[in-house]
Amino acid sequence: MLHILLFLMLNISPATQSDSLFVASDSLFNDNGILYLGSLDGWRFHPGDDLIWTNPDFDDSDWMLYKPTGLTEPIPDSLWDGYGWFRYRFAVDSSAYAKVTHLYFSTYGAAEVYLDGKLVQKYGIFSTNLQDEKRYINRIFPAVLLLPAESHVLAVRFSYHKGQRYKELLGKYARTFGFSIGLGTDYWNQQTTARNIRAQQEFYILGTMLLLIILLHGLLFILFPAERSNLQITILVTLLFLHVIVSYGGLFFEYDVWKILFIRHIPFIILFMAALSMLPLTLNSMLKQKPRKVHKILIWIFPVFALANFILSGTETNPVIAIIFPSIIIYFSARVLIQAWRNKQKGVWIVTVAFLCLIFSAVASVFYNKFSQNISFEIISVLNYLVYGSVPLGLTAFMASRFKDLYSNLEQKVVERTRELNQSLEDLRSTQSQLIQSEKMASLGQLTAGIAHEIQNPLNFVNNFSEVNSELIDEMDEEIENGNLEEIKAIAKDIKENGQKIHHHGKRAESIVKGMLLHSRGNSGHKELVDINALGDEYLRLSYHGFRAKDKSFNADFKLEIDKSLPKIEVVPQDIGRVLLNLINNAFFAVDQRKRNLSGLDNYNPTVTVFTKNLGDQVEISVKDNGNGVPEEIKDKIFQPFFTTKPTGQGTGLGLSLAYDIVKAHGGEIKVETKPARAGSEGESEGPHGEQTGTEFTIILPA
Repeated sequence: MLHILLFLMLNISPATQSDSLFVASDSLFNDNGILYLGSLDGWRFHPGDDLIWTNPDFDDSDWMLYKPTGLTEPIPDSLWDGYGWFRYRFAVDSSAYAKVTHLYFSTYGAAEVYLDGKLVQKYGIFSTNLQDEKRYINRIFPAVLLLPAESHVLAVRFSYHKGQRYKELLGKYARTFGFSIGLGTDYWNQQTTARNIRAQQEFYILGTMLLLIILLHGLLFILFPAERSNLQITILVTLLFLHVIVSYGGLFFEYDVWKILFIRHIPFIILFMAALSMLPLTLNSMLKQKPRKVHKILIWIFPVFALANFILSGTETNPVIAIIFPSIIIYFSARVLIQAWRNKQKGVWIVTVAFLCLIFSAVASVFYNKFSQNISFEIISVLNYLVYGSVPLGLTAFMASRFKDLYSNLEQKVVERTRELNQSLEDLRSTQSQLIQSEKMASLGQLTAGIAHEIQNPLNFVNNFSEVNSELIDEMDEEIENGNLEEIKAIAKDIKENGQKIHHHGKRAESIVKGMLLHSRGNSGHKELVDINALGDEYLRLSYHGFRAKDKSFNADFKLEIDKSLPKIEVVPQDIGRVLLNLINNAFFAVDQRKRNLSGLDNYNPTVTVFTKNLGDQVEISVKDNGNGVPEEIKDKIFQPFFTTKPTGQGTGLGLSLAYDIVKAHGGEIKVETKPARAGSEGESEGPHGEQTGTEFTIILPA
């Protein structure tokens, strides 16, 4: 990788060879197309700062001989104050002249490079004082060169004020103390540019992938906190993400001593080991195994590992600890996976493949970097993708598989539950139909009782007048024998009048029977023009006589106050009849209950009144009683199905619900006004402020 070129150790020691002019030829360039000048003899150094030293004709023969690269120690403090100048004379022969197109430069200090007196490139900000110096972000930015075919002088204005301090704190991680410089070809420049781009692409791809996984599992944990696996995956991948940022930080950040120590080196080890130590516990949670205490302890071992490594080896990774700790993590992770295979855990193969990819790529990276002569950046990139991406992608794929299974199971349960609910709904509909039929039969029974009681009156008249006519005929027979013509005519006249009365009451009975048949027959659903006044009169009388038929002691006044201008309206007569019958029955029940509660008092007169009113384009029908009224707390519930205030066994709670549905089906509305009686009130029913108490149901239908 590019780091290898950047981490060349600089050896600023006095030159031991002659100061002859160096000539660059084609054979001196390496396979990558670069010639490193900084490691060659002939460099001269002088402390201080003077721009006249850029002049190629300046005589530097009395300067000290120092190589600016390949050194293990910084320039001694006795020789400089943190800044100075380096000069080098060279030439390029005809074999290499056409190839030299770029200048290579690398440093951790700050520098200005001059070629033949002209500024070629700045690296950082050179300064004679520490505060103004800005060290170079050590990336390779080749400078373009146009070399004439003659000798040249390189002059480098260089400062690195903290070099000595960095060496004390970081040891070998203090990096170089001078600079590396060389001549590069187009091939080298293309390779360098491609490697820089590839490294940045690698960082962006890995970083984006890990960040998306973090956001995905973080959001899943927020939405489903019971699934703690998502939280553990989020933590694990976050640690890997931070490790990637630190690993590739050289592409984006300038490092000083503290950044190198606390951002690059120690976090580089800690973050990766922390992510690795999360693996056994995360696998435990994902594979639904009981976590072992050792898995929880492993999470807290990595700070101890980092501290032990720092104590034993300083900033350099101790190979013994670096091998033992990952091996422990791999061992416990493998045990979790083996147990999952024994339990035939569904989807465990996904995690196993990811785990094996991690081990393979990590081992391959170590061996490839250590033993490969020619480093392929393509292979390194693939291995890096596997090291950082295999486990996060594997864990995400496993969780996706689990969510798929959960969704499938949930979908199956939804289907089963829907089937059960449909069956329950069918049962409920069947029960509701039975209750509705029961309500209808109760209404029919009430109606039949009223009809039977009502029809008894005309039948009594028919029977009585028939008996009278029979007696009159016997008397007429006697008068015929006696020849009393006047008496015969009188008796015949009485018989005729009685026959007319029999016919009248017979017609009345016939009308009642027709009404009964009309009500009891099935509902056709067809609307007809109906006289609401007649319908109200009929059902008011039938309801009253129905109560009388069931209870001979029942007694109440009922009144019909009609609007004679009321037009006939189109309704389903059977349905509106059921509504009126139900409301009138409820009214008679309410006044009867109040009368029973006021037993012994004779100043309460139970009354039920039916009103009709012409509203122009609407017809209003009201059923009013002076009973106890409806308590305010249950007023909003009376139209709910199965809600009833009647004693158990005396009502289904469907009457008002059906009435509400029938009125709505006719495009009308039904409302209730009520004034409950105060507790213990006596006499004519009065509310808490003396107002008339009771309930009034009002039906409004379109005309």
